Amino acid sequence: MKAVTPTGERYRVRRKWLPWRRKARAKDMDWFDIPDLGDDPISLIIFGIILLPLIVILMIFLGEFLLLLLIFPLVMIARAVFGTPWTIEVSHKRRLVAAEKVKGWRASRDRIRRLAKVIEAGTVEQIVAPESATAPPRQR
Repeated sequence: MKAVTPTGERYRVRRKWLPWRRKARAKDMDWFDIPDLGDDPISLIIFGIILLPLIVILMIFLGEFLLLLLIFPLVMIARAVFGTPWTIEVSHKRRLVAAEKVKGWRASRDRIRRLAKVIEAGTVEQIVAPESATAPPRQR
């Protein structure tokens, strides 16, 4: 869910589906045009030096994607059976502003809506910082 403050700043409040964050994304890579290969063996060697790392990087992305496809159903079953809490994240300009764990689908949906209302009211300071949100509460 996207929320906009009265000053026009955009925040994103979302439920994190997997318990970890992907390390890299294909859209983050700088793509470049490969020029004509030419007819000589030197061009082929240079092309091989450039192509080999690209193939390795693409294989890593493909492997990570396949791993996510395999693990995703297990994570969803664990959430349903064992009641694993959802992580709610608030981000601004792709930077994490706050994160907290909420148990239950409906409770997490309600918390997302409440956080969006807090942001839209312009009181973003009331949202908990990421470090303190993931730490367990103190017992007195």
